[in-house]
Amino acid sequence: MEIYLEMANAALRLVGARPIIAIDDLGDENALIVNALYEPIRDNLLESHPWNFATKRSAKLIADAQAPEFRYPYRYPKPANCLRILDVYPSTAKSVVEGDFILADTPDIQVRYIEHITDDTKFPPRFKFIYVLKLSADMCFAITHSDRLTKTRYAIFNEQFASTKAVEGQEGDIEVIDNPTSWIQERY
Repeated sequence: MEIYLEMANAALRLVGARPIIAIDDLGDENALIVNALYEPIRDNLLESHPWNFATKRSAKLIADAQAPEFRYPYRYPKPANCLRILDVYPSTAKSVVEGDFILADTPDIQVRYIEHITDDTKFPPRFKFIYVLKLSADMCFAITHSDRLTKTRYAIFNEQFASTKAVEGQEGDIEVIDNPTSWIQERY
């Protein structure tokens, strides 16, 4: 809760608003605005990019007893706390995500996915920074009623978000495509 309050107050300061004392203060307009936006923004940001800290790999998934009606012979429940499926393995598997399930043509699959992280203490500094910028942009007009300041906050967020994603992409090895498509093969 302490990190929640720190990030909320940092975002409020960026738009020139008064910080809040408590997140759950129903008599404080700023606290109400923060509470309305905080979780949806967190989930949207987590889902919007394959953040290194939020990327997880599953063990082999167990097929659901109920097979899909057509096309795919197997149906797998998505892992618990999964916001978004990034990849299905083996890479040769044909698959599609429908609701809370992954439909596939392969009996044994694993997935790489974005975990739904709600514990703010697990956020690295660069994600907290982007989170604060997004929160400040999204609440700016509700607090300041200024189109100009709101556009400025979104411009700053977009610029920093692009930069942060670039830094994230530089961590680790370059992922090699296991099964290049025919257009890649045709080039050589």
